[in-house]
Amino acid sequence: MSESFTAKEGRKSIYYLYKKSRITTVILLIMLPLAGVLGYISSTSAHRHIQFAVNDISPYFGYFQATDGNGTIESIYKDGLEKSIWSNNFLTSSIWAPLSLSSCSRTTPSWYAPCIALRASRSVMGGNDLLEERMFAEELIYPDFALPLPVFARDEHRKIWMKAVESIKERATMRKDDDYIVYKSQHGQNFVIHDVEFRPPANFDTWAAETCMSPLARLGALSLAPRNRSIDISTSSTEQQLRLSTSESHLLVNSPDAWSFQHFLDRVTHIVAQASHLSSSSVKQIVLTGRKVSGLVPQLWSRLGFDEKDNEIKHNPSSQVLLSLEKLIYSCKTPLVHPYLSWKALEILKLPWTMSDEEFDTSQKNIVLYVSRSHGGAMNGGRRVVNEAQLLSDIKEFLDERGKGETLQLFEETQYRDLDKLIDQLANRVSAIIGPHGGGLMNHRFMSPQKSLLLEFLPTSRIEFINYEESSILNQTYSTIIVEPAPNTRDDMIIDFQDVRHILDAHLGKDRPEKIQASYQWVAE
Repeated sequence: MSESFTAKEGRKSIYYLYKKSRITTVILLIMLPLAGVLGYISSTSAHRHIQFAVNDISPYFGYFQATDGNGTIESIYKDGLEKSIWSNNFLTSSIWAPLSLSSCSRTTPSWYAPCIALRASRSVMGGNDLLEERMFAEELIYPDFALPLPVFARDEHRKIWMKAVESIKERATMRKDDDYIVYKSQHGQNFVIHDVEFRPPANFDTWAAETCMSPLARLGALSLAPRNRSIDISTSSTEQQLRLSTSESHLLVNSPDAWSFQHFLDRVTHIVAQASHLSSSSVKQIVLTGRKVSGLVPQLWSRLGFDEKDNEIKHNPSSQVLLSLEKLIYSCKTPLVHPYLSWKALEILKLPWTMSDEEFDTSQKNIVLYVSRSHGGAMNGGRRVVNEAQLLSDIKEFLDERGKGETLQLFEETQYRDLDKLIDQLANRVSAIIGPHGGGLMNHRFMSPQKSLLLEFLPTSRIEFINYEESSILNQTYSTIIVEPAPNTRDDMIIDFQDVRHILDAHLGKDRPEKIQASYQWVAE
């Protein structure tokens, strides 16, 4: 027997139970919010899948930072995530929040963050038991989820794409009973270290093995030593001393190419989102990251809460200089793909469609945006559409024939140097983004989920999944046309307009019925 609830009803029920009993168990935090979303629970399947409605957009009550009465969170790190979720339980990200484990017991795997911190405080940090009280660690266990397959113009495109899924088997697998890709067993780790001398790494902006979000990222790769500052525990507790003395907090973000627009969006934002509940509004937040650039990236930093003019971003800190820090946050073990991180990042960025419980107005969405790689905007060469001029002409003619007032516009990077205007345009006016794989397509993240289409051209020589994953997480409609490289090229493409027409005719200006789903091993009770 199937049951259906609205998301709002489900969340209200959870909050009522919380107020009545003060029970904050895993069941309340994870399972009940999932049971309360608009969707279905199929009684005929071996699994129970929960489907999220496209208009289930939660209201924005301001970016929450868990604090105690003194405005800091040093004494309540272990409750930081829980308090953040409960104070923002109407945000869409709260549905997908991870479970936080912050203690190391005999049954805790030794590679979980709390056990790593216990060993590190006794070895890396100098073997002083007092320093154990200055290091907090949490293992974040993210809930499993499933994404619908792309929509295809041809069955041969589907077969090519399905075969390529094998390349991401470390994070995703095909579900046997329907057309969904399942993402299982994803973990993250956060470490907070107080009173530490830190030598910055020399690998900022590189794709080195131990950079942030690399599979080999590890706390042990950092150069850490205890900072010489005495704490008189005879008059007050260590945590009270730390609360009173912390005025600055540093977040390490040495992810690959953090200066670039696309890798800022797919990596930097996730690191900031995963660590966001460990920050306090009363403490100055500083980020340690790679090289300084102009353009949209500094504006993205500002919307995330880090401003250049306030010296809240330290670029390329020298590995030859020892930094004496009151507080260092290491959140480099962050998943590349998860709905909590995607939605949380966009909520912090204050995307307009994350900020209201009203159904987002799509009446002005009539722009089809084409992102070219043939007009000098691409940072690297290749993946050009050889017949682009004719393709654009055909798309324009098709839109005119539809008679719905839709217009085709070519994305010109020079026209969108103001991030606020770019976000406003994409959120309120753009109904589709079309083009070959590249950084420009990452702008789809600013489109609202409702009535939004992303059509990506991929050569068989380079099939990528990041845009599929992110657009599907946001409940946008994702489609891809996959072709063999054009003759005498590595990855340039010739695109058949009939394939484009098929996709636009079927999906432009429409919501996709298939949504992101929660996935669980057992019957959901």
